[in-house]
Amino acid sequence: LSSLPKEVFKSFTNDQLQNLNIEQIKSIPTGLLSALSGKQMSILNQILYPFKTS
Repeated sequence: LSSLPKEVFKSFTNDQLQNLNIEQIKSIPTGLLSALSGKQMSILNQILYPFKTS
């Protein structure tokens, strides 16, 4: 995932993001993560921290 262009990564659908596993998410560079929308980030956070309620 770290080699994906930022624009491609930003265009991931919510379903595509939900299909990522924790190791894939951890491999995403911070610069790519900062390009995501709030909704996309919340999906990734739910995968990384499934028991944390906000």
